[in-house]
Amino acid sequence: MKKDDVRQAEEWVTRWYDKKGEVVKGILFGNPNRLSPPKERPSPWPKEVADFAVAKRLALVTTMQLFQAIVQSQTGATNPQQFLDAMFSTEGPFPA
Repeated sequence: MKKDDVRQAEEWVTRWYDKKGEVVKGILFGNPNRLSPPKERPSPWPKEVADFAVAKRLALVTTMQLFQAIVQSQTGATNPQQFLDAMFSTEGPFPA
């Protein structure tokens, strides 16, 4: 993932506000390092990407984190609302 990808998400949030006058949460779902096996993947977000997301109050969520949340929700291991609440309160990388 590049800083430009996160910048684009921030622009969408700004455009929504400009058109609708509503403040919305920017969440970028990404699949960085998708060509590597999950257990061999390095940190998904470069520092400059994470710093930009924090500064702009955007959440960065990997598709693996989203998948795990769906599986845990379907098996009853967690409450899906807890995942949503955590995601919407995150600024920067979603905690593992």
